[in-house]
Amino acid sequence: MDTHKVRTVLQEGVPWFHAADVCKVLAIKNATVALKQASLEPEDKRSYSLGLPGKAPMFVNETGLYLLVMNSRKPSSRPFQRWVTGVVLPTLRKTGAYVMGEEKVTRPDLKVEQEGSQS
Repeated sequence: MDTHKVRTVLQEGVPWFHAADVCKVLAIKNATVALKQASLEPEDKRSYSLGLPGKAPMFVNETGLYLLVMNSRKPSSRPFQRWVTGVVLPTLRKTGAYVMGEEKVTRPDLKVEQEGSQS
């Protein structure tokens, strides 16, 4: 399995993901086009000067990251899309929370017993 690194910048506790790296992971060749097609809001993308010569690279916040992945039609994005739409979102709708690795999670106000949890 190929692994790719995605450079990040932490700004006031918020992670920003290098857009070109994200696109490379998704096998998207043109990050500029992908950013336009994802219709990101201005607050979801920004450039950061990393002290390197040339144009400052574009970064996206977590919302921008998810929009890039969910808007991608590349096969490499399908597992993540299926996980979000098939596991995470249905679990949130049914239980009010999602904890990775736990089949059942609960919201305290729902008073549903948690089965098979590990401490």
